[in-house]
Amino acid sequence: MIDRCENSSYSVIKSDFIPLQLEGDIQSNVHPLLIHLDDAEPAYISINPKSKMRIAGQSVNFTCEAEGTPPIKISWYHNGRRLQQVTSGSRSNLFIPNVNGVQGFYTCKATNEYGSEISTPAELKIKTEEILDTCNRTPSSDIIRLPPGCKVKSTGEDTLDVGQCSGEPCSQRSKFSQTCGGKEDCCCGPRFDDYQEIDVICGVWNFIKMVFYRVKECRCSTCLKRETLLKGEVVGGPNQDPVKNITVIFRKKVVDSTNEDGKFSFIIPDDVDRLTVTFQDPTDQFFDTTQTMAFQRGQTVFHRIVLQEEDPPVTFDSGEDLSVPLGHARDNMAVLEMSANNLLRKDGSPYKGKAKIRVSLTDPRNASDLFSAPGDFTTVDQSGSVQPLKTYGILRIKVQDQDNKQLDLAGNMKIYLDANKITLPSNSTGEMAPWLWWLDEKTGRWRQMGEMRPAYNPRTKRASGGRRFYIGDIQTDKISNINIDIPWKRCYIRAQAFIMTDKGMQPDKGVVATLIGRNADQEQYYGYTKGVTDKHGIACIPAWCDSDVFLQSGKLSFNTNGGELVSHLNPDDTTLSKLSPELDASIIAGNESSSFKFTTKVTSQAGPIFGDDELNKCLDPDDNLVAFRFYMNKANIKLVSELNDFGSRPPGHPLSWYTTDPGKPNKEFKKCFLKITSENKKYLGQAPMVSVQSFTPTGKTKYGFSIKEQTATEEPSTRAAKGYRDIFSVSFACVEYRCSEKNKETIIVLTLLTYKCLFLKTIPGLRPEINPYIEKYGNVTNLPSSRSINFYAPVDISDGKLGLYTGPGKIAEERCKAGTVDDAGKGIEGINSKGPAVLAIGTIECPGWEEWPWWEPEEGAESPDNGEEEPSYDWRRIT
Repeated sequence: MIDRCENSSYSVIKSDFIPLQLEGDIQSNVHPLLIHLDDAEPAYISINPKSKMRIAGQSVNFTCEAEGTPPIKISWYHNGRRLQQVTSGSRSNLFIPNVNGVQGFYTCKATNEYGSEISTPAELKIKTEEILDTCNRTPSSDIIRLPPGCKVKSTGEDTLDVGQCSGEPCSQRSKFSQTCGGKEDCCCGPRFDDYQEIDVICGVWNFIKMVFYRVKECRCSTCLKRETLLKGEVVGGPNQDPVKNITVIFRKKVVDSTNEDGKFSFIIPDDVDRLTVTFQDPTDQFFDTTQTMAFQRGQTVFHRIVLQEEDPPVTFDSGEDLSVPLGHARDNMAVLEMSANNLLRKDGSPYKGKAKIRVSLTDPRNASDLFSAPGDFTTVDQSGSVQPLKTYGILRIKVQDQDNKQLDLAGNMKIYLDANKITLPSNSTGEMAPWLWWLDEKTGRWRQMGEMRPAYNPRTKRASGGRRFYIGDIQTDKISNINIDIPWKRCYIRAQAFIMTDKGMQPDKGVVATLIGRNADQEQYYGYTKGVTDKHGIACIPAWCDSDVFLQSGKLSFNTNGGELVSHLNPDDTTLSKLSPELDASIIAGNESSSFKFTTKVTSQAGPIFGDDELNKCLDPDDNLVAFRFYMNKANIKLVSELNDFGSRPPGHPLSWYTTDPGKPNKEFKKCFLKITSENKKYLGQAPMVSVQSFTPTGKTKYGFSIKEQTATEEPSTRAAKGYRDIFSVSFACVEYRCSEKNKETIIVLTLLTYKCLFLKTIPGLRPEINPYIEKYGNVTNLPSSRSINFYAPVDISDGKLGLYTGPGKIAEERCKAGTVDDAGKGIEGINSKGPAVLAIGTIECPGWEEWPWWEPEEGAESPDNGEEEPSYDWRRIT
């Protein structure tokens, strides 16, 4: 209270908040004063500058974006030397009118009063030779396995190299060299429409013919916008069972919730460089967690999220001191203490009476605990550089009243860490003391709270037996996630993944490489990090220098119902002969996968371990650089449960798959899906895969195609009433096609990729709409088999009544799976074969081998008599 002060000026100061300066007279009358303090947010990089390639004499522009409170300033560096340009605000551009002689690495640094952060380096490469553009004309390999029963006509192989261009930034020597049709950046992509057609045949008697396309040549062109999709599953409990109804939050918005299988997915926006996602359990069975996840732009990446169960609450009297042991039963490694009368309600008033506290400690001696840890074991030091952290336990605290309402703390809590239960590292001055850190959920970084101090004689009974402790103070407003860590020096591990084929080793993209830190005595984990391989099969994973680690890798593909197929890659033992003996490297066999075990020492400029400032070198596709190599046998190449060949042309191209609004470049694509259902004899095994090809109205030019595996359901067959419940199973698929536009319509050709099934019909009223096109263009397209049908996709399908569904992003597919335009986002409970579908195959069956006709019956011919009472159906070729 301040009494009778005139013309006073005073400040309100609180740790981690922006101070507030108040001025004015304060009268003798006492009135409550409500003061609002803004959170202090250290500056951090939100958009890193991107690497560029230019031809000598051209210009270049780098962009950096950052956030923070109070306002920030952005400065630029070239090869570590600070440039004169400094920008106030959240966005800064560095324009260089002539790139001659200024190649190298560019970084930006964001700074405010509470912290700073340095971006990842962007490399500027300059080509001085006489070239048309900077792209490698020869495509790299992209090997896929064809659908079951399909093979390349010319070779008989069931795998196909469709080729790919790097997608890397490029430049071309022309008057449009830096615009690419009005946009700043260009990327290496397929040259015009120059594709090689590859004939693929399917079925025992090759009844089905399809055309795949192989990239023939790459060039510099407009960058393609390919969706980056995060898929994953959330598990928890002692058996790590799937957890449903977990809320998935990104940028403070709910983007999904897990279904009954614990699955979730959402599209990662283009302006994201660091992906930080929060998972909340509305039932309070599990602690909420915030995870930072690795991804590669333009790819689908899978992550498994492990939730930690909340321990049973401890009920206590708020008027008494509280002491809570932490760790596994009978082996506690820490104790949490809170003094009496230390609780506040949300309005700031003191709380008296019984209260509940839930406390859980992530024990570094337990592997399952490690993978439930939030964040990504990194922080930013005072200079703005990212540092890895070695964890010695993560504390989660929740204090509630008897009605489960959250309570705040009036004063700090104390934690005592038993140094005899863990192995702390040492330096030249002796044992290193751990620090306490709190989790910044917006960035996924750990922020420094304070250093722990030795406490050899605490006042409690824990001092018995000569045990040593470190004591730390937990701030009142930072109790949700507390990390006990020691900052460490960073380096990078180069991992490389390959597919072993008849033509040699080919790079494999989308492989997740996981680095696990574990002490030499293998009794304590201290963290893990992940990386995803790029188009060159390379991933550079942040690591703790001079530490013992394990490195393993795996790849996942997905069925239409979200179920993943796991393929573990094998360490290549030829790598060991290329490594320095100082790394003490070996291959350790495991139950499911094998790993490299080694020490992270930088012993050579050629890798596979690179220094903190050598990330770009680590990512260089130079074959002379050493990497920890993993390979997948040809037999383990992912079976195609979903295969797409579209989106290879940029928006605005006459044959582009998607369209974008130039005024809203980051808006999600509008998508369209077609629903098909089938009823198949269970003993015939897998339901047929579905191919959907999208053509121009003439039928002569293909926009692209999508192939998908059907999802089996537990729904009763329409034949159940006839006693066939245990014979027939119901399956469905939602397959993407190109949305029709006004004056730019799409003709769909639908094919079952099997030799066992024939089509019946489309939904009444859909197929007749193709008649005007048949009258105008003649027979729209040649059908690949008698198991094919074609029809026109209307522009307006908003009601979903034709079995065609639309919407932004994944909403279209969710509507298709639910069979209604109203049930998007309801998870697995809304996914079924119900609702309008293009084909209702319940009135035909898939004949067995002995029943298969050796000819196409003429009109009026009857189907083979298999002794079952079946509805009549049409065996004619549908054209």
